[in-house]
Amino acid sequence: MILIFWLFIQFKQRYAKPIAEEIKELKIKGTCIKFLQSCSFLQLEQKDNKWEISELNLTNTTSNLLYDINSAAALEDAIRNILTRATNESGNGYIDISILGTKFHQQYGKSITDQIKALKIGGNYMKFLQSCSSFQLKQTGKKWEVAIH
Repeated sequence: MILIFWLFIQFKQRYAKPIAEEIKELKIKGTCIKFLQSCSFLQLEQKDNKWEISELNLTNTTSNLLYDINSAAALEDAIRNILTRATNESGNGYIDISILGTKFHQQYGKSITDQIKALKIGGNYMKFLQSCSSFQLKQTGKKWEVAIH
């Protein structure tokens, strides 16, 4: 286990901004602690007013990272599975596409955009979602949300 404070320092050094700022920009509701608690592969524990964090279910996480998404259909399935869990957790039918992207990255260790490029699928993240019959998109102000069709 490591102290969360150390994790926050490392994040800021690597990305040149505090993790709280990144969470806010991604429009993830709640605190940094709540976000980390929502990550299924992490375990948080509070000891003497200090939070400690460690990886949990390393075998399951590793298998997700090693899972090879080798087609557009496999990518659509992976996104649909994440979206199903996210909508069940939130109770909302639509999820912000940036949150969906974050959850994909957490599970597979790479961005959806990088996966699209690796598969040599034409277009970007948004165009891919629009091309999938499984998803329904809507725009609310400047943000895009996606639901299972």
